[in-house]
Amino acid sequence: MRKYEAHRKSEDALRRSIDAIYREKDTDAAVERVLSITARFYSADRCYLYELYEDEECYKNTYEWCREGLKPIDKTMTYPQDIISTWLEEYGKEGEVWIASVEDEIRGGYVYDTLISQKVESIILSPIKNGKTIVGFLGLDNPKKSVDDRFLLRSVSVIIYSEIARRRQSRLQEREAEKQKRQLELDKSIIEVLANEYASAFYVDLDTDSLTPIRTDSAMEAHFGEFFKDKINYSPAYRIYVNTVVQEDDREDMFFAGSVTHLREALRETSLVIKRFRCLINGSEEIFEAKCVKVGNVNARPKIIVIGIANREIETREEQNRRIELIEANKRAEEASKAKSTFLFNMSHDIRTPMNAIIGYTDMAESNAGNPEKRDECLQKVKLASHQLLSLVNDVLDMARIENGKIAIEEMPNDIKVATGNCFQLSKQDGVAHGLNMTIEYRDIEHNMIFCDAARLNRIFTNIISNSVKYTKPGGNISFIVEELPGKRLGYARFKFTVTDTGIGMSEEFVKHIFESFSRERSTTASGVEGAGLGMAITKELVDMMGGTIDVKSELGTGTIVSIRIDFRIAENVSPDSADEEVDYDKGLEFKRVLLAEDNDMNREIAKHILESRGLIVEEANDGSVAVEMVLQKAPDYYDYVLMDVQMPYMDGYKATGAIRSFADSKYAKLPIIAMTANAFEEDRKKALMAGMDAHLAKPINVKDLFRTLQRFA
Repeated sequence: MRKYEAHRKSEDALRRSIDAIYREKDTDAAVERVLSITARFYSADRCYLYELYEDEECYKNTYEWCREGLKPIDKTMTYPQDIISTWLEEYGKEGEVWIASVEDEIRGGYVYDTLISQKVESIILSPIKNGKTIVGFLGLDNPKKSVDDRFLLRSVSVIIYSEIARRRQSRLQEREAEKQKRQLELDKSIIEVLANEYASAFYVDLDTDSLTPIRTDSAMEAHFGEFFKDKINYSPAYRIYVNTVVQEDDREDMFFAGSVTHLREALRETSLVIKRFRCLINGSEEIFEAKCVKVGNVNARPKIIVIGIANREIETREEQNRRIELIEANKRAEEASKAKSTFLFNMSHDIRTPMNAIIGYTDMAESNAGNPEKRDECLQKVKLASHQLLSLVNDVLDMARIENGKIAIEEMPNDIKVATGNCFQLSKQDGVAHGLNMTIEYRDIEHNMIFCDAARLNRIFTNIISNSVKYTKPGGNISFIVEELPGKRLGYARFKFTVTDTGIGMSEEFVKHIFESFSRERSTTASGVEGAGLGMAITKELVDMMGGTIDVKSELGTGTIVSIRIDFRIAENVSPDSADEEVDYDKGLEFKRVLLAEDNDMNREIAKHILESRGLIVEEANDGSVAVEMVLQKAPDYYDYVLMDVQMPYMDGYKATGAIRSFADSKYAKLPIIAMTANAFEEDRKKALMAGMDAHLAKPINVKDLFRTLQRFA
């Protein structure tokens, strides 16, 4: 009766184990449930499963159940395969290993030490075999119940391992199916992309040497008609294609490149091969491209490939053009770099020359304080050198602004004779001082009044005429001819400006580069002429901005002719501005009170001296905040003018002007505030006006401009 009851309990435990295995979808949960049932049946402390890892030649604990309060086996603990095999052979009884007393039956060794460390007094193991190989074992530690009934242990070990193996195989199959699905999707996308990218595309089976068209363009169909529309043998079709359209010199190479043998070899290590070749299309040679892409597992032996063919003639020409452009751009960059290096070399000399003159003549003026005539001569030369230095700096700044698109042409009504005459007279002074014969002539002028940017026009002719003055030896001739030509645009007058000199001239090669930035015919040390090599570049840019043309003809040792043609809008019913007449701009300014806001002591001292020399009363402020406070402490009509530097450390001129204009008494809004800045550009003038200032003066201060501006607000 007792035996029957034990057998019934064993069968019940087995039934519950089978039910857990097949009902529980989660493998880990199912195995742990079965281990729990088995351990409780045998009243064991632990029940665990070890599996063989053949590549590591050891058994690892993959699943375990242990009684509450017991520490689980360390998952990193392993048993070497050879030790377990020997141990199972030595202690195995009827297939299982049953050790009633570890202390008595096992003496020393790796297994003994491991079991004792885990406080295992008795143990039973059920080996799991696959053929002759022990692929794992199910174990019980310290079973309290009799283990004579080993039926459950044997059955459970087989059931667990079989189900684990089945589920693993199923997961492998699912992963493989998913992998194949992804590969199919990838293959499909490869085919679609290739078909879209290439005018003709073909599906090729290397094993069967067959070709199936995916798409063919009109050119392919025109050459081969219906031939490529059905599934055909790849190799003969490929040879027909090569013999028909591929340029003769490329055929042998293409026969080899597209052969099945070569494609297998080439695609063994990579997923695609690209080949370019020449084709004869309608009698002309054009570049084509063939791309062969392996379909399927990239690492597998190539079997299926897709071949795309497309005309790359336009693309190739564009690549060649880009390559040529890159080479030319690199050449231009090198030339620009070389020109800038030459520019820096020249500038180092050109800047030092007027600087040395300024320092030297200043020392001479100090040492000749008792000789007014000599002192004045030195000071005049200091002034001349200062203007030369300023001209160099202005050239560099102007070119930078032109290149950045920050200079705009502002047209106003002007008398063409006055605009050109004023410019010529200024240059004539230098020319006469150099012993040159200077003449100006007007021809066929019908429209005196035109719309033009007089300042920019002045800059153009100043650059050209000053070059003639610099490079013409004493006794030479310089002529400036202003001529009106028959106009071709209604409402516009066409003018031709010609500057001719008998100077040293330029080489034919240099004339080609005369409008490039930093270009000089020879170094300053050779010619003895200062300059940044930017004057003609600036001139060309300004002429272009006015919609005109400029032409230069020159011969070494003979001279140079510069011709400019520009169409100007006719200014009808506009008379010459009387404001251009010369007047005494400093007249009537005596005893006017000026607040001079300038943080630089030297600049402040110079400005104060200029103002006081004309009878003005000057009060000083070394910062914008000080200027605001001084204005606020006085009546609105106390100061006649405020000369405001725009860059000061604590409060700049823009903020100071805004503060003054915001005073409660509206009379302060009428106080003339004139900006002084080293930035002599149009946007700086506009910025000053937007800040509430009334006028703008560029540093270094031009005395005539200063008093002309003050006179406007007198």
